[in-house]
Amino acid sequence: QVIESLTNAYKNSGFLSAHVGPLEQHLKGTEMSVVIPIEEGPKHRVRSIEIKNNISLEALEIMTRLEGMTSGDPFVEPLKPGAAFSFVGMEDARVALTKLYREQGFLYARVIADAAVDESTAEAAVLFRCEEGPEVRVGRILVRGHQYTRESVIRSRMAIQPQDVYRLENALRDQQSIGSLGVFSSVKVKVIDESQPEEVKDLLAEVSEQKRQPVEVSWGFSTAD
Repeated sequence: QVIESLTNAYKNSGFLSAHVGPLEQHLKGTEMSVVIPIEEGPKHRVRSIEIKNNISLEALEIMTRLEGMTSGDPFVEPLKPGAAFSFVGMEDARVALTKLYREQGFLYARVIADAAVDESTAEAAVLFRCEEGPEVRVGRILVRGHQYTRESVIRSRMAIQPQDVYRLENALRDQQSIGSLGVFSSVKVKVIDESQPEEVKDLLAEVSEQKRQPVEVSWGFSTAD
């Protein structure tokens, strides 16, 4: 596990050809020493980043997002020319670019990433190919699952309206707003039949109400003045 962790750390830092191990143990008298041989190799860097088929998003906006992203791995640098190149960093950038598209209403956007690594110069040319798909707008907004709460009360908590561009962050915000009423055990605001790409998608606000507790009312009389 130590060998694997070290290998990943080196590769994620740009040392794509790094070789770690095997672990060597040396016994001298009563003392045991452990040696882990490491051959780093050259450090690979990003030579260039090319983005194709980005019709709705400017390249500058995309590059700004990529350069400002952070990875869950502390050894991975943000993807930009001159930075250390790693395949993990490229995948992180692909996911970030896909998320950027979906934030703009392109629910079905796909991004394909590829890299041409030149071992003679230890440089990588990165290519992102975008498949934007349709910009999705909201059609009907349906409400289901409510028994005691008026539908109008639920709808009053929703900022999303028909014909709005669908953005996941707005749906999550409305979901939280409905939940803040405090009478539902679960709330979901989601696209209906999301797997079918379409320019207009109906939205469903689905709630489950908390169980109501019975209340006993007793009548009493007092003779005190």
